[in-house]
Parts: sequence; C-alpha cells; structure tokens
Amino acid sequence: MNKLKHTPGPWKFSQGFIGSRHCMFVSCDPYKYDGMHIHNGEKMGEKTDESEANARLIASAPEILESLILEYKFIKEWASAALPEKIFDDLMITKLKVIEKATGMSIDEVLQCQK
Repeated sequence: MNKLKHTPGPWKFSQGFIGSRHCMFVSCDPYKYDGMHIHNGEKMGEKTDESEANARLIASAPEILESLILEYKFIKEWASAALPEKIFDDLMITKLKVIEKATGMSIDEVLQCQK
C-alpha cells in the first residue's frame, strides 16, 4: 500500500525569536527542526498578520486534506444519486483538483493510500 508523502499531522504553529528576530514556524514538534520557517521579522517584535495567517493555514493543511478526501469519498459513494448532475460534477471536480494539487498524485492513487 502506498502512503501519502507528506508528514502526517497534526502540525503546530509556533513563534519565537532567533536572536532579535521574531519568527514563525510550522512543525510537528516545535522543539525540533522538522518544520518550516514562515516569517522572519527584521527587528524584535515585528510580525505581520498575514504571516501569522499563512502559518496557521499551513499548519492546518493535513486536516484540510484529510477532510477533503473524506468528503470526496462520501459524495462519490452516497450523494451522487441525491444531487443534480451539475452540482455533483462541480463538487467532485473542485475537490479532485485540490486533492491532486496538494498530493501530486492522481485521485485513484490517493484513494489507494486510504485503504
């Protein structure tokens, strides 16, 4: 069985200082260097709302992806008969594109990983 290639969640948002620079990180363990550096302020205390929002969004990515995959599977299995065809197609295509973009895999490969 294949596995999805990303580090499984939960990912955590954290912030602190490197020297005098305010920094934001996303990682599985805020005490290890296993994550990504999102923001590096030029001076002590400098941060931006946008950088913090980006870091929080990135930290929630594993849960968002898992939710999208579950929704895709549910809609495909249960909602296809209940929804008008255009709405069904729009929902499926949108979710499919996002899942494939996030994983770099086809939807069939992603679903194989879920078995």
